[in-house]
Amino acid sequence: MKDNDLISKYAAPPRNERNSRAEQASDGNAVAESYVAMLDLILSDGNHVALPYTTLLKIEFNPSSEIRMRFPMDDVVIKGTRLESLYKALTQHRVPSIKAAGERSGEWRDDEQQAVITEIRCTSTE
Repeated sequence: MKDNDLISKYAAPPRNERNSRAEQASDGNAVAESYVAMLDLILSDGNHVALPYTTLLKIEFNPSSEIRMRFPMDDVVIKGTRLESLYKALTQHRVPSIKAAGERSGEWRDDEQQAVITEIRCTSTE
């Protein structure tokens, strides 16, 4: 067995239909159909922070501006607009990743229902 075959075997997603399908959230973003283990935050500088959903303690939603999440060792603030569907998906542990577009980024979309993430802050509570 080649090394690539072994990597493909264990790194590939499961091949059953339920786990391989994604659904469209009302904001147009693809969200996982089933629960995901960790939330991958992609910051505007390109760095990633992954936090396990199992340690998510609290989510606060301010419809006009932000979502706040508390983990035992980290606080996360997601700023943007049209965040309601993202909030709902987060409460169900269905969002595999969130990417900050940053202000004046080429990633802005004019879609009326598309969530726009302007900033993600992850700060340690230690």
